[in-house]
Amino acid sequence: MSSPLTSRTGRAAQPLRLLGVLVMVLALCVGTASADTAPPAPDGPGSVVALLKWCWTHRDAQRYRDLFTADYQFVPGAPDLPWNRDDELAMVSSLFGSGTATQPGAVSVSLDFIGDPQPGTASLPGEPYPAYQQFLASVVLVIGRRDNSSLTGSGATFLHL
Repeated sequence: MSSPLTSRTGRAAQPLRLLGVLVMVLALCVGTASADTAPPAPDGPGSVVALLKWCWTHRDAQRYRDLFTADYQFVPGAPDLPWNRDDELAMVSSLFGSGTATQPGAVSVSLDFIGDPQPGTASLPGEPYPAYQQFLASVVLVIGRRDNSSLTGSGATFLHL
C-alpha cells in the first residue's frame, strides 16, 4: 500500500538510534488503541497516525511495513548517519520480535501524548496540503523488554505525513 507517511532524515549514533527512532514513531501515534480493537484503515493522515500507534501497541511489524513509502527517511536531532525505510523496518522487526544479540525484544509498548498533537502549516515544494500534513507532538514511550528491563523516551517530534 502506498502511504502519505514520510519524514526527511539522517541517523543517530548507535546507542541513541533505537531510542531516537522510537520517540519519532511515538509522535506519529494519535488516539488510543486497546488490545482487542481492529487496526484502523489508513484512509487519511489522522487514521495513518492511528494505525501507526496501533502497530506499535500491538507490535505488528507487517502492518507497520505497509505504512512507509520507499523514500521514507528519519532525521534525528543530531544526524550523522542515514536512516531509511530498510533501517526502520529492520529495527521494528527486531524490537517487535525476539530482539537482537545486544537488544532484547519488546513484550509491551505504551505510547502517550503530552497534550494533543498540533497540526503544522508549513508545506514543502511538490507536497501540497491536504495530501501532505505535518504534526508537532510531545510524546512519552515506554517499552517493556523480554529481559524485564525497559526503555523510556520522551520529547517533541515534528512529523511530515
